[in-house]
This record gives sequence, structure tokens and C-alpha cells, in this order.
Amino acid sequence: MKIVILDGAGANPGDISWAPLELFGEVTAYDYTSKEQVVERASGAEICITNKTVFDQDTIEKLPELKYIGVLAT
Repeated sequence: MKIVILDGAGANPGDISWAPLELFGEVTAYDYTSKEQVVERASGAEICITNKTVFDQDTIEKLPELKYIGVLAT
């Protein structure tokens, strides 16, 4: 399973390990993702984790493998 963290810096400034998520699949973490980068970075992912990155209808329609969007919050 492909898991993408699109804007992890807000919740994880570098002192938290994403390793526990690796139990569920291949994890790619980005500190920040612009609106223009979302589809490219999330392509093929089944799970996307976000904080402030917006998933509008157009974006979701371009990500057919996507099954879950999680929100990082503190």
C-alpha cells in the first residue's frame, strides 16, 4: 500500500518518526506540498495524510486509487 504524507512539517518538525506507518505500506513524507503538486505526489497512493493541503473534487477525481484521506492535527 502506498501512503503519502503531503504536509507533515506542521505536526512533525523532525522529532517524530513516521516508521510506525511503514507497518502498513510504503511511506513517502513531504514537509510541504503546494496545490499544484498534490496530484503528482499523491498519484498511486491509497492513503494520503494531510494537514492543510486541500483535496477538492477535481483533485480527488484525478486520484482513482485513493481510498482514505487522513488529517494531521495537533
